[in-house]
Amino acid sequence: MYKIWLLVFILLLTSNLLFAQKTVDSLRRVIATAPQDTNYVKALIRLSNYYCNRNQDSSLFFGNQVFSLPAELQKPPVQIKTYIILAFANYMKGDYKGSINTYQKMYEVAEKAGDKNNMGNAIGNQGNVYIEMGEYNTAISKFSEAKNIYELIKDDDGIARNYNNIGFVYKDRGDYEKAIANFLLALKYYEKAKAQNEVSMAYNNIAVIYGKEKNYSKAIEYSTNALEIQSKIKNEGLTAIIYNTIANVYAEMKTYQKALDNYKAASKIYEAQNDKRQIAVMSSNLGKMYELKKQFDSSKYYYQIAIDINRKIGNNRNLASSLIGAAFSQIAMNKLKEAENNLDSAEIVIKTTSKKDDLQSFLFVKSSYYETEGNDKLALNFYKKYTDLKDTIFNEENTKTIADLSIKYETEKKRLQIDLLNKDNTLKDNKIKLQRLALTQRAYDLARQQLALTTASLTISTNELQIKSQSELLLQKKIDSANAAQRLLTLNRQARIQQLEIEKQRLLNTRKNTIIVVILLVTALLCLLGYSYYRRYKLKQAAKLQAYVAEQQQMAAESILAAEENERKRIAGDLHDGLGQMMSAAKMNLSVIESEMNFDSTEQQSAFEKVIKLIDDSIKEVRTVSHTMMPNALLKAGLASAIAEFIKQIDKRVLRIQLHTEGLNERIDQNTESILYRVVQECVNNVIKHSGATQLDIALIKSDNKIEATIEDNGKGFDTKTLFSGIGLKNIQSRIQFLKGEIEWSSQPGEGTLVAFHVPITKSN
Repeated sequence: MYKIWLLVFILLLTSNLLFAQKTVDSLRRVIATAPQDTNYVKALIRLSNYYCNRNQDSSLFFGNQVFSLPAELQKPPVQIKTYIILAFANYMKGDYKGSINTYQKMYEVAEKAGDKNNMGNAIGNQGNVYIEMGEYNTAISKFSEAKNIYELIKDDDGIARNYNNIGFVYKDRGDYEKAIANFLLALKYYEKAKAQNEVSMAYNNIAVIYGKEKNYSKAIEYSTNALEIQSKIKNEGLTAIIYNTIANVYAEMKTYQKALDNYKAASKIYEAQNDKRQIAVMSSNLGKMYELKKQFDSSKYYYQIAIDINRKIGNNRNLASSLIGAAFSQIAMNKLKEAENNLDSAEIVIKTTSKKDDLQSFLFVKSSYYETEGNDKLALNFYKKYTDLKDTIFNEENTKTIADLSIKYETEKKRLQIDLLNKDNTLKDNKIKLQRLALTQRAYDLARQQLALTTASLTISTNELQIKSQSELLLQKKIDSANAAQRLLTLNRQARIQQLEIEKQRLLNTRKNTIIVVILLVTALLCLLGYSYYRRYKLKQAAKLQAYVAEQQQMAAESILAAEENERKRIAGDLHDGLGQMMSAAKMNLSVIESEMNFDSTEQQSAFEKVIKLIDDSIKEVRTVSHTMMPNALLKAGLASAIAEFIKQIDKRVLRIQLHTEGLNERIDQNTESILYRVVQECVNNVIKHSGATQLDIALIKSDNKIEATIEDNGKGFDTKTLFSGIGLKNIQSRIQFLKGEIEWSSQPGEGTLVAFHVPITKSN
């Protein structure tokens, strides 16, 4: 669960940066051609984030380019956002040291900017990475440091999050008492903030602990409470985690059908979200469940799914455990060659990740492999390595605890010696020194007690080693039993030869029956082939009919759009050549009358001049309407010039528009130009009418066989669920579809709108 926080932080920060591949290609072109400005920086960050879960090397490549830009483009928020993406890319790649160093750089930038929230995020996420490295004490230290930062700024959510992370470290170390204490502290802060989603998560964490303690009824109770909260707030990601917790509990209870139902419920959510990492985790869990049921064929199948996904997304953190699980199932099925291949692959991955728990599992399964192969010497050797590593992990923790207590005692002792030398020899000071010395003695006594406990723990370890020695003796006896079993196997083999002779006679008798069955099957197959041919013929005829209908619909749509454009041309011509000329003539006649008339008063002359001004304004309005319906620039110079002329008419004080065109020097099909001009015109009008934007970026790029365009504003955005409620947007959609193109909208309330489309083109005749 502590790992989930790292993912949640990244996904919440960049949830609006996921683009279709076509949009990514457009961003790549912008980076290749656009000047180095804020939009250039945004494009680099978006591409780095896009590749973060797909191709970590590409993510690192684009992200690091940000730090080669001029200093004025690298403001603290930009650096922090980039460091977050780069650190997570290193984490997903398995480069844990690189991830920690990147989070440290993020911390230094946040500290310099006085951004304590991101200081806490950087330190806390370092703790998450240290967990992957198996350095649990360092992880707890980092989480505590992050918690202290959040306490300074009174951020209840940050405090609770780090209590939660500390609880999970203690859970993984088997210290369930400390784990439950930290989870309850996290729950306290979440309830204080009335954060129902986090309260649900805390319930689930407590359920996990009860499951570890085998208090299954309490585990089901708390996880059910967590699921009840999620039924109201509907956080799909956390709901899937709760299903997984319930499934794990039922698997431990050997209630496998309920476990399977809950694993499938979690997997369904992850598949809907296309979360490959969690799908792999669910597949690995299903593999483990079938392993417990001793259904090793199914177990190997699900482990293999997890292996394929982890390899595809480059997730080395979970790859080794899936390989080891698959190998264990293959050993149980006596498929030793396949098991050996998976164990070799797991060993290579473990060398890159250095995860001690994976190494421990690897050594145990490797011992089982050699035992099944009959190589008892190597089996015993790997089992010893397994037990030694288990003891080493235990002793490392105890040694560090003893060292910490000793250092604390020696430090206190030296401090007292300095105090004794610097104080006056007065009675009052001597009493104070004696009191401090007494306190130090108590601390020393406590340290000795801790050392005594540690010594007792070491004694227990010694006893365990003795037990292991006895286990080795038992293993030797097992080897002797295996030799006796081999002799029995020889006798059974002789009996088997006799049985095979009888079986051979039976096979001769059944061969005739088999020939008859084959003849019947061939006859049935021929009938099926005939029916299949007839059905394909019917489908082919139906396809031809559909193609003909589609062709007729296309011709009808072309006729409608052509008629619409011709009507626009006609109306524009009538307005310009008819009504416009008549009003110009009227203005000339009135001007002649004005020169011949003597006005009785200035009021009459002023009224007459107003009439002439109204006619002049009407002439301009007719000309504007005429050019809007069918701009001359579109007819004479092409699409780029027509759009540029249209943009010039918009007041820059209301909306600043940047237009970038590429490859539009040659003319394309006139009908395509007209439709694209109407689409851009409708999009710009929608921005002016509805978005409240102050900045609009338009990019049109033509390649050999297509035109791609993006129209992005910084307005108030809208909910894409209500996307097609307006007639204007439906017209845009239908025009692009007519050109056999595709269009996409990306928007959220308060975050602007991006419209991207591309259409195939043919050259103008």
